[in-house]
Amino acid sequence: MTRYYLRGITLPQSYDLHSGLNTIGRNPTNDFRVSEVSVSSFHCEVEVLDSGVFVRDLQSTNGTFINDQPVEQAQLLQESILQLGTVTFRLEAVNVEIHVPQVTTIAAPESKKPLLEDGRAACCRNPQIPATHRCVQCSATFHVSNIRGMRLSGGTSGLLFCPDCNGACEAIPGATDPVKAQSLLGRLTQTVMLGWKRK
Repeated sequence: MTRYYLRGITLPQSYDLHSGLNTIGRNPTNDFRVSEVSVSSFHCEVEVLDSGVFVRDLQSTNGTFINDQPVEQAQLLQESILQLGTVTFRLEAVNVEIHVPQVTTIAAPESKKPLLEDGRAACCRNPQIPATHRCVQCSATFHVSNIRGMRLSGGTSGLLFCPDCNGACEAIPGATDPVKAQSLLGRLTQTVMLGWKRK
């Protein structure tokens, strides 16, 4: 990509030409204002295209010149001298290289939601048993036996915390604790069987 500049020779001014039309003159509404009485209010247009830089005089009082030659419309080559009234500029071209930085992709973290064969969430610490709780911060799933608990003073309920990130854990809706269910059922079964054996 090439950037074009008009460097002042008679005045300490420099203009960075943008793509498309650039108006130059004494009037402050121009793209580039030249406060010199020999320059018309709307003196000329400098157009920057892919094919080069072109100048068009806007019927200025004192004329537009390229390398001391009066022009109404002409191409302005690199290092050419553009004269507006008594003010002169040199066209300079600078090649600008645009580098697109390489973006390093970060691998997505492994899922903290292992699944059992039946599709239920499994405990991250013991993937053979279903999860009963989920961390609200890191979304990891755990069985109640693998999470940290803190009992509130004066109450029976407590708070449960994730063993990985210390976030709060909440019960997974519809999840049951198979260990507790099995031990309760096991106790009932043992009681019934013991009763039958005694008879």
